[in-house]
Amino acid sequence: MKGKKLLLIAAALLLVVPKLFAAPVLIAFSVSTTSNPFYATMAQGVKDEAAALGFDVIILDAQNKIEKQVA
Repeated sequence: MKGKKLLLIAAALLLVVPKLFAAPVLIAFSVSTTSNPFYATMAQGVKDEAAALGFDVIILDAQNKIEKQVA
């Protein structure tokens, strides 16, 4: 019985402890331009959904320059 309790406590700690030390998730989302309403809406949708899931998002505007979006 003592071993079973110890096993349950260890299992509970394995579920809780990683969340205490987990770094927040940061997502970078690059669009060709935020001045185009299509891409602006897409970027806002990404931010909204990520926030609902507890993630942080950085929206990057490539200003229609492929070099910026790829780098």
